Amino acid sequence: MNWSLIKKSTVLLLSLMVILMLMLNAYYVWNWGDDYLIKHFYKERSPMKYLWDDYFIFDGRSLNPGYIISRLCLSVNVPYLATMIATVLMILTSVFIVLINNRSNQFEWKRDFVPSIIVVTLLWLALFNSLNEILYWQTGMLYMVELFLITWLYWLLVAGTKKTWLIILLALLAGMSSPNAVIACLLVLLIEYFHSKRQKAVHKHYPIAILVLFTGLLIVVLAPGSSARWNMQGGADSKAFGNIYEMYFRLQQMLSAFIDLNTIIVWFMVAGGLMIVFGFSAGNKNKRLSDYLFDFRWMIAALISIGFYFPKMSYYIETSRLNCHFVFFSALFYFNQLSELKIRKPEIFHFQERNLKLPVLFLGVVFMFTQVFGSRHCMGKFEKREQLYRENQGKDVVLKANDIIGPPRTKFFTDVIEDTSHVFNQSIAEFYGLKSIRKEKYR
Repeated sequence: MNWSLIKKSTVLLLSLMVILMLMLNAYYVWNWGDDYLIKHFYKERSPMKYLWDDYFIFDGRSLNPGYIISRLCLSVNVPYLATMIATVLMILTSVFIVLINNRSNQFEWKRDFVPSIIVVTLLWLALFNSLNEILYWQTGMLYMVELFLITWLYWLLVAGTKKTWLIILLALLAGMSSPNAVIACLLVLLIEYFHSKRQKAVHKHYPIAILVLFTGLLIVVLAPGSSARWNMQGGADSKAFGNIYEMYFRLQQMLSAFIDLNTIIVWFMVAGGLMIVFGFSAGNKNKRLSDYLFDFRWMIAALISIGFYFPKMSYYIETSRLNCHFVFFSALFYFNQLSELKIRKPEIFHFQERNLKLPVLFLGVVFMFTQVFGSRHCMGKFEKREQLYRENQGKDVVLKANDIIGPPRTKFFTDVIEDTSHVFNQSIAEFYGLKSIRKEKYR
């Protein structure tokens, strides 16, 4: 019996199952929360007019590709359109990570397909507690677009592309992403640029990318909508900075939320990357500070992406999607160190690769299936709700208190609440032409 062939076939089958589970999870989604609120605005304004106004009123990122894609998808009543696009972008992001690690500018199916699926599986498992707000939510899928653009830009820089125009375009679009992610990315590129200058191997596109990224950042930060949003959300966390005791308890809350959001896969990647770095550094007395900065550049980026929310700790505590950048940069730290291991200790790398393929893929398939199973049930519930809404136009609608119990973690959502005056309740009522909507009080 050819065990090697059986193992390869099993790995390939599990890889295909991962893709299937990813797409099914992207299909079983529904409108919720801000989705209805934005759809309500479309009755008076087109999606692009809404985004243009939003740039000046609420969010400086409103003209970036993530916002544009997600808001255009919301203009049609096909909830899975945005989430499927986000899922494809997540897969492509994993492909770019593999190409970066292989120092390759071309995808080869035989060499790169399975590693790309392993990377997307690890990313999905690592982001598990944030997926409901960055992958399976139409309004929030813009974060996946940001991660895709940053990875694409970085791959082009590492691959040494000659297409300067593409570097400029992508750097501008990526620069209009979330400021914390852009600042972290800028720091990584600056560290790499000065490190390459010391090695006398400067990448000619790095200065251009850095300058254009910074320009995109200014477009967002200096937007009228950015200061308006900062003020609408209460500015700095005044309660936390009131005195030392409040600071202590708020920091404790932020740390607790941070630990809760990150799965064991995140800590596995962080620990794995650290072990590789310290393993190579042991006994090397010639290492300079700049060398350590270079080794830890992605981990530093991960920490900066969280530290950016220090002035608004309460906002970070309440919003799981803000943690996605920490996970993403931590993953890049881990995969970057794996590529170093592959070059310097290929026997250790290939041993780990051979023994981790099956467990990672199997774990991914199992978790993804559980989320599909629960999502399919919830989608059926929402379809019945929509039918109820259409049949009761102009009337007061009261939902049962336990109408939907225990949605899967990746599809956790803001449901109708008991208060008819809540903005989400009102948005749903207006979208379906109801007089009002609320949920019974749970007893």
